[in-house]
Amino acid sequence: MAPPEVICSSMSDGAAVVHNDGTGYGVVMKSIVTKVPSKPKTPTLQNGPFGMGGCYSPMPAVVELLSGTTLFWFDQNHDGYLTTLSPPTTIKLPLPADNHQVGAVTATSTDNGQFLYYTTALTGQQRPPDKSLPMYLVKASLPSCEIVQKEKIKTGSKKNGGINVYDVQMSDGMWCSTLKVCGERIILWISRRMLKASDGLNHQSGTLHIYNSSTFALTHDIGQTSGHSFGGCHIIKLGGKDGYIGMDLGDNYPRGINLWTFGLKDNRLRTSSVVYTFKTLHGKSATSPAGVTYGEYTEISSGDKKFYKWSNDNLTYTELGNNGMHVVGDNVLVCFCGEKPSLDSSQTGRDVNAP
Repeated sequence: MAPPEVICSSMSDGAAVVHNDGTGYGVVMKSIVTKVPSKPKTPTLQNGPFGMGGCYSPMPAVVELLSGTTLFWFDQNHDGYLTTLSPPTTIKLPLPADNHQVGAVTATSTDNGQFLYYTTALTGQQRPPDKSLPMYLVKASLPSCEIVQKEKIKTGSKKNGGINVYDVQMSDGMWCSTLKVCGERIILWISRRMLKASDGLNHQSGTLHIYNSSTFALTHDIGQTSGHSFGGCHIIKLGGKDGYIGMDLGDNYPRGINLWTFGLKDNRLRTSSVVYTFKTLHGKSATSPAGVTYGEYTEISSGDKKFYKWSNDNLTYTELGNNGMHVVGDNVLVCFCGEKPSLDSSQTGRDVNAP
């Protein structure tokens, strides 16, 4: 008998979503296969392995609960499910409003029991570029997934107390987002497009926000981490009472793997540092889209293939590892994959250009 075909997997705790020999779909945890009612969504290689939202970047995956291992996963319709190992159960996550889809998911436990927290966002409807995205923050009891609290996330202009979100979607599904519950605070990082700016465009970046875990009220709007930021985010707690470190992948502001620190009472990032950067595709005409003229980049030009000293390359030729950041003593270990040589800007223009 042929082995099960792995459709998508999580590197945490050996969990994977599999196609089980043509008899249906299932998840395997602790070497036990549990059947599920719907086909899991396959991570897509949109532009090759280093495209936006590739196979290895942070994705909603395993949520570790006190009662055992539980896997969160999306199906082909972007509906969210929880599958538990013992007893074998799969529950579709309830939505707080029509036409919403599940985004970030996390689990926590308190003196009163275990809870699942997740975000949802409106999908499938065209909106004007200056109209903010309806979103919810949801708390559900476990293992039933019954909603016990839901609040609209106030979106809109920052001056009116909202977070600036126009959409959180790509052509094949939702962008990555991260949610963590830390005592009295909820940390939310979103990869999103913003409301229309003065130049008429909906610019994209990663953005960080902190909510009260009891009232779901926005307490601190830290704002942009990197832009553009399509590749997901990791956040872990540092030593000390109020220290956290995050990591995301920017293609311009900054261009590289960006590590940043913050606290639960901060209104801005404490520090930000690029720990790895990469090549960029330079302009092929002397004049940039902004109407500025630049000189030829002779070091990487050859024959009739000329480049100029400006760039607007959305490709990063890099992908963050799943669970790709670890504190080791006084250091931080970052796991990722990229091309070698990483800074040869003549080897650009395709999604994969070098080993």
